[in-house]
Amino acid sequence: MRFLIDVFKGLWSLFVGLGVTFKYMFRKKTTVQYPEIKKPLADRFIGYVKMMYETEGEFAGHTKCVACMACVVVCPVSCIQVTHDKHPDPTKKRIANDFILDYTKCEFCNLCVEACNFDAIIMGHDYELSFYDRADMDMILVKDKKYNDDLYAASRRQTGSEYRPIIAPREREIVDVINKREHEERLKKQAEKSPAQQSE
Repeated sequence: MRFLIDVFKGLWSLFVGLGVTFKYMFRKKTTVQYPEIKKPLADRFIGYVKMMYETEGEFAGHTKCVACMACVVVCPVSCIQVTHDKHPDPTKKRIANDFILDYTKCEFCNLCVEACNFDAIIMGHDYELSFYDRADMDMILVKDKKYNDDLYAASRRQTGSEYRPIIAPREREIVDVINKREHEERLKKQAEKSPAQQSE
């Protein structure tokens, strides 16, 4: 008798498992053939840090980073190093020469992005962070001014409007409007200064 009860329990658990299988068999498939197909990520996904560049005006192609060191100060693990040089734009004092981020320490906490007052860095959408050599995890995020070439080739950097922001789309529109207005004001001030300098 006990043998028959055990057989019945075994068959019952088998049918319960098959019931779940048959229930999902005819539903729409949700499996993605990764890495050939990749699902779109949410705007607020936190990948690794990417540098933003000026896309308009005389200084297009230069980094937006003015080496204010806010990100360096706020970083809880001290994984950011920034060196600076004189900015070619007379309305700004400094520009980042090297922005080096050590990903062996980075916690992806997003504090550096929140601390940045110039919208110069964002959290990107790359999530494949495998490396064969630890030395490759020291990444330089600033363009080489001499060759106008991106030293951070491994990041597959996007530029300008192709960036997918960490902030919400509506907030991004507001930031873009503010950035455009500030850029126009800088150009206006520069245009007002140039005739005065020529007259001298």
